[in-house]
Amino acid sequence: MITFDYNSRSELDYHQTSVHEFTPIPICFVGARGVGKTSLLASMHYEIKKGGVDSISIDHVNSEKGAETLIALDEAYMDMLEMIEDTEKGQIVDLEVGISGSQDLNIYEFIGKYKIADDSLTGVLFGNPFKEFRFPFHFIDLPGGWYTDTESHKDEVNEVLVNSVASFVAVDTPALMKGVATCERNNKIMKIESWYDNLKDVLAANGHAVIFVLSKAEKYWDDFECLKQKMEECYGSLITKLKNAGVDVYATKIKTLGGIVFSHYDKERKPSGERVDHARFMRTGNYKPENCATPLQLALKHGLVQVAKKLPKGAWDVFVEILGMSNRELAIKSATALAQDLHDRVRAGEDFSYIKL
Repeated sequence: MITFDYNSRSELDYHQTSVHEFTPIPICFVGARGVGKTSLLASMHYEIKKGGVDSISIDHVNSEKGAETLIALDEAYMDMLEMIEDTEKGQIVDLEVGISGSQDLNIYEFIGKYKIADDSLTGVLFGNPFKEFRFPFHFIDLPGGWYTDTESHKDEVNEVLVNSVASFVAVDTPALMKGVATCERNNKIMKIESWYDNLKDVLAANGHAVIFVLSKAEKYWDDFECLKQKMEECYGSLITKLKNAGVDVYATKIKTLGGIVFSHYDKERKPSGERVDHARFMRTGNYKPENCATPLQLALKHGLVQVAKKLPKGAWDVFVEILGMSNRELAIKSATALAQDLHDRVRAGEDFSYIKL
């Protein structure tokens, strides 16, 4: 069973605030090579930098992992921007964007912050009027080949999934819309389903949530009913297994770039002689991702709910709760309040910001 804890990060400062930081809250990416896992993170970061998500940031000053995240995602953003700017409007291109595939596990860090008044200690000599709780979220990007090519990394994949509060299943939307065969070839549905099928009961017990993220969905943005139908055709078995086990399942769509729209598939022949579909994209405008922050907000909201449920109680907490002065109680309140705030900022329903399946 996953548990979370926190430590004091700094004592009372001149703003009458003490900072308490949680142990990192893990969220992982699942998906085959080339479906846009890390590009999604870069576009999430872009939307956050624009000021679209309050209370969420990358701490590149106080955190070594945050500094690494900022460098990597800023570089990925520049790669995507340059790729669009180097393409004439109406030109047909391959879509090779974001951070190139890696053979190694990568971790990217986002920080959620919430400040809460400690009313029970106001006026008490040793008390702190405010406490700020920091919630580091570690997004674990496993190489696509770890899921789909061999089982040599089976133990590592199992450990990451089991210890994560949520996972993103990245879906190549043009392949999804093409049909079951192309979707299976590009998204490796059956292999990914086998990972979840083996772990679904443990994931349910841990309060894990699965979020399907339909990437490169620019062309199909307004075709809500067709997207849902294709999800049922291609992922229906996996979704049913997860839901029957008690795992919360969501779906959301994103415009990864905004200015690049799927055009068509070309048939190409590999050196092995196999004929495959190769996606082509057309530039229609400038870089303008959309809805990329929604899966981030859903995952963080779900993770914070789990934090509030799984925060252990120590002997000191039992004692101080009699006096109404428990840091643990304030930590739970701040996690719950930030989760509600994130929930209020995402829209469900007809506009398909996200849906719960």
